[in-house]
Amino acid sequence: MLLVRTINAMANSAFPSFGANLKALGALPIDLVAPQVIATLHLHRGCLLVAPPGTGKTTRLPLHLLEHAAGRIVITEPRRAAARSAAARVAYELGERVGQTVGIRMRGDTKVSSATRIEFVTEGVFARMVTTDPSLDGISMILFDEVHERSLDSDLSVALALASRSLFRPELQVVLMSATLNVSAVSTIFNAPLVTTAETLFPVDVTYAPVLQAELGPATAAAIVRALTNHSGDILVFLPGAGEIQWVANQMARLRVPANVDVLTLSGRVSDSETNSALSPASIGRRKVILATSIAQTSLTIPGVSVVVDSGLSRRSSFDARNGMSRLVTERSSQATAIQRAGRAGREGPGSVIRLWSFADFERSPTHDLPEIADTDLTETVLTVACWGTNDPNDLPWLRPPDPALWAAGLALLQSLGALDASGLPTELGRRLNGLPLHPRLGAMLDAAWAHGDAASRNRAVELAVTLSSSHGLDAVRLRELLDRWRSSGSESIGLGELGARAFPERIAARTNTDVGRFQFADGSFARLSDPDDSCRGTRHLVALELDGDRHDGKIFRAVPIDAEEILQLPLPFSTHRSVLRTSTGRVQVTEQVRVGKIVVSERQVEPTEVDAASLMVSSLSDQDLASKPAVARLEARLSVARAVEPDEPWPDLFDRDALSDLVLAQVSHRFKEGRLDDVDVAAVIAELLVPRLRRKLDLLAPNSVLLGRSRRSATIDYLNDGGPTVGVRLHDLLGVNIHPTIGDGSVPLRLELLSPAQRVAATTNDLPGFWKTGYRSVRSDLRGRYPKQPWPDDPASFVPPSRS
Repeated sequence: MLLVRTINAMANSAFPSFGANLKALGALPIDLVAPQVIATLHLHRGCLLVAPPGTGKTTRLPLHLLEHAAGRIVITEPRRAAARSAAARVAYELGERVGQTVGIRMRGDTKVSSATRIEFVTEGVFARMVTTDPSLDGISMILFDEVHERSLDSDLSVALALASRSLFRPELQVVLMSATLNVSAVSTIFNAPLVTTAETLFPVDVTYAPVLQAELGPATAAAIVRALTNHSGDILVFLPGAGEIQWVANQMARLRVPANVDVLTLSGRVSDSETNSALSPASIGRRKVILATSIAQTSLTIPGVSVVVDSGLSRRSSFDARNGMSRLVTERSSQATAIQRAGRAGREGPGSVIRLWSFADFERSPTHDLPEIADTDLTETVLTVACWGTNDPNDLPWLRPPDPALWAAGLALLQSLGALDASGLPTELGRRLNGLPLHPRLGAMLDAAWAHGDAASRNRAVELAVTLSSSHGLDAVRLRELLDRWRSSGSESIGLGELGARAFPERIAARTNTDVGRFQFADGSFARLSDPDDSCRGTRHLVALELDGDRHDGKIFRAVPIDAEEILQLPLPFSTHRSVLRTSTGRVQVTEQVRVGKIVVSERQVEPTEVDAASLMVSSLSDQDLASKPAVARLEARLSVARAVEPDEPWPDLFDRDALSDLVLAQVSHRFKEGRLDDVDVAAVIAELLVPRLRRKLDLLAPNSVLLGRSRRSATIDYLNDGGPTVGVRLHDLLGVNIHPTIGDGSVPLRLELLSPAQRVAATTNDLPGFWKTGYRSVRSDLRGRYPKQPWPDDPASFVPPSRS
């Protein structure tokens, strides 16, 4: 009571016009620091406000600021339910309905009037407000709530607001608010004084009851039953996702719970009416158990909740820029998240928190959540920034700069959709898409339906867009109202497959040959239908509308079939491949494939041509096959000598397939009849690679034979000998020769195999004058007894054979 009296006294003295109403409204801790916030904004135009849950920063602070604001006050909220609930609370405290002094602005639900001074808006809507009017005309204060969540829309909204203040509105006042703000992470960019209040309304008792993650479902249900027995009031249960919520809901239906307990769900997937039921006070005599995702951990005050059961797990989307896919990741909640969740139990009185994890796990958890901008799909952000006025993310004061790879991936996708031009500036289509409450993928799909499709196709596209949209507040009626502003002149019938491919062109997949439930994408990654009874099982092609990001063996949760003819109508990077083979009967068979990346879209048999036959001849021979042909190997060896001697000459590559194909084609043309192919002497064709001038030069540098000895006998050069270019010559034919024979303009000595009179190799040498001085005597000693009629001079280098008379 002392705290309440102190707050009342300060409020009455600082805010006489507002303080008179405090007794009726009830005192809140934020009232103590509101004067400091106002003074800070007056002096610095900015303020960091850190206040625990339940202190009134969301619903009370705007009322304190109202009489100090020259224009409208805008409060951004991360979720629709939080914005709607906060607006309703502030309007109630003023004794009004939403749409008068207090309004809301969100996708599909806007209630504002000329009298509106305070607007609660979702972060995504605020980002579009800034792109529509960068000067934020008429707005004097912006309060960014729950900044600690660091959602992508929040970081984008803050960056755009600060940039607009710098460029157009230096007087604009900005407040970043949170219960668990990581001040050091934002203070570098948002350099503003920090205002804090450590006061909380009511104490919260925290107990730890750790369970294994595999047993989370049964353990959560059991904890709820114990809490119903041991505690009064309603129970708020935090689970990582909708799947776990449904499991626990089903388990609760089987357990013995009191008849007056209603089990409700609260997540991004439930309808507005279900959300309202969860957020409304329980009927007299009844209790509520609310199974919720992280949606319930922020600004919402849920009447009657005094117990929180926290699974300690959170689920977020992680984006892989390499393949353009996202996967849902379940991970341990941060300490900031745990504190936010615990705060829900102490809003109206003392509360209790049961954490289904250990205190050691809490201490090991990261202090704050990873900013969403670090690893999420940035496509919408790239488009919003481009429409705001820049194609360079470095032009904005981000709390954390976006990852360059993720930004590049979003830019590339938008350019492929036609939303941005080659320089990254928005096209007319891009500006239209930025005005839709949809991912640009789905907007591009709708644009195609409105431009080309008939009425049935447009209806089909709207239904698919609503189904796939992450904005669960979107409905078909509202979307059609936006789209009907576009001109429609199409009359084509566009099926679900083509519509899906317009939104997800890179998710067209082809069935693998070995598994009817497994599909390959154009980039080479694979995914499998998660439901074995999926109607797409066995279809040749499909478009994966929802899948995880596992590159090697992902799961496809939703898909639609698509025909090859539909794929071929899309603006995709097609390539044509011809596969040529020769049957056992000698017939040439050609298969033509149209592909997108790694997948085959269509395939057909076509009539072979002479070019196909020539290509088949050449492609059937590997480099090893060609090199194994003696004529080819000999020519390549001769060319090696020529290349070494005159490297600047354009000596041909004998294994150049294109050049060979042209030459083989000339040989094939008169042999290719009725689709059949006779054999062609490829070695002879290869020789034609040498033009006459180079053939003459090759004969000079690496001749086929040389004239040796005094008799000038012709000796064939063996270019394939392991010892190098080699000739065999009778030793006696070289008597009196004192110069070693060479090729290659004298730079390459021939290897000589010196033969006995019986034509056997008696010695080898690469230096004939040296052989006469050293090796000859040993050969002479060995052979002259067997061949006494041959001359065996003592000085072979100067020997002159006797003349014949």
